[in-house]
Amino acid sequence: MKYGLLKFLYEDEVQQKVETLNLGDAIQVLAWKEVYRQAGIQEKDIVYIAEKDLASYDGEYVIFPVSAIGVGSSSILSRPFSPKIIPFFFSTNLASLRLEPAMIDYMRNFGPVGCRDEFAMQQLRQLQVPAYLSGCVTAVFPRPEGVREKNKTFLIDVPESLYPYIPPQLLENSEKITHLFPIDHSRPATDEDAERFFKEGCRLFERYKKEAGLIISSRMHGLMPGISMGIPV
Repeated sequence: MKYGLLKFLYEDEVQQKVETLNLGDAIQVLAWKEVYRQAGIQEKDIVYIAEKDLASYDGEYVIFPVSAIGVGSSSILSRPFSPKIIPFFFSTNLASLRLEPAMIDYMRNFGPVGCRDEFAMQQLRQLQVPAYLSGCVTAVFPRPEGVREKNKTFLIDVPESLYPYIPPQLLENSEKITHLFPIDHSRPATDEDAERFFKEGCRLFERYKKEAGLIISSRMHGLMPGISMGIPV
């Protein structure tokens, strides 16, 4: 038995003319890696499966977490997965409800579905899919050990209209951050691009963990990791 994680295929986003990726997705993968670490699952037992391969996967049986995936912008829930994949619906998000009947039956069979938010839970229950409120998987990060600087305010995708309401003392040692990772459409995508995207998410997460005294953000994957690590948000 193996344990799965979603593999990012940068080139798919390029082909879809998407302008940016959300680095919160990389932080979410880090959260599942933390779940596996706490469960004693080693890296050699983790299988990375691309979205386009979920239906055709034919390797060793794998438990695959289906997390915060926006159905409106992703095809990951467009059809049932391979019989070799055992889905674990947790922290699942529905950006829209374009679920095909076959997928609704699939989620019923492998439920209950742990939903990231109340909206998703209510919508799935209306479709007779067993669902409960699990919250976001990025709440699993442990509190950092050792000495932290804890003196910086990170402003993660804060709308400009809110800045007049932020106390000036919080802005004295602050830094604006965006979780939007631009895609270069001027050249073909490579595996190195996907690796660069994931590494940038890891880099930001490490900075939050070591430096943040306060996080102000419009991004769930900026706020929830902060809460889990004991950082005021």
